[in-house]
Amino acid sequence: MISRGDMERRIDLSAAMTASLSFDWKAASLEGSDVFYVEIDDDGGGSNLQTIDAADINSAWARETIDLSGFAFGADMKIRFNGEMSGNGDFVYLDNIVIE
Repeated sequence: MISRGDMERRIDLSAAMTASLSFDWKAASLEGSDVFYVEIDDDGGGSNLQTIDAADINSAWARETIDLSGFAFGADMKIRFNGEMSGNGDFVYLDNIVIE
């Protein structure tokens, strides 16, 4: 059984010339095919920015910064954190999410 969960927020970057997405994350108990994606949608279709899987787990908080300059900045962009996990105590924790 796969347990899915996501968090999505709309953002207006129409006045931006450059932007980056930064966040702290920590994953617990990801195994096998469990995976967590960071995605952006700038035109009605999603693009994967970052993939976190069992190989990335060390039980410590990590800081990620992703350059968004390759995307068309618009008034209706979406940032999505999306997990597909087995549900056996699998968690991904997020904190300090910033777009600047």
